[in-house]
Amino acid sequence: MPRTRSESFHVTHKVPIGDTPYVKAKHVQLVDKDPEKVIPLYSAAINAGDRVDSALKDMAIGNLGWTLMQQNNYIEVEDAYRRALSIAPDNNKMCNLGYA
Repeated sequence: MPRTRSESFHVTHKVPIGDTPYVKAKHVQLVDKDPEKVIPLYSAAINAGDRVDSALKDMAIGNLGWTLMQQNNYIEVEDAYRRALSIAPDNNKMCNLGYA
């Protein structure tokens, strides 16, 4: 079965489908590439408990850390990556924390 145009867009850009705070944040990060706008959206997703599953929450916190790093906001970067690592340790986040 062929994909719709919308589904192809989401697959190409690795953006989840939906209208939740997390989905909005992913779209702004990956498509709009607007770090100023994405930070409050990721915070809203985390505070709303959007995608409560630990792995997805970890992804939101890790992406928040990456966005903060792009803005050279290293104090908040360290906090975001430490929170992400406390939820689900992995080498990628550990490496990013080293850069912070």
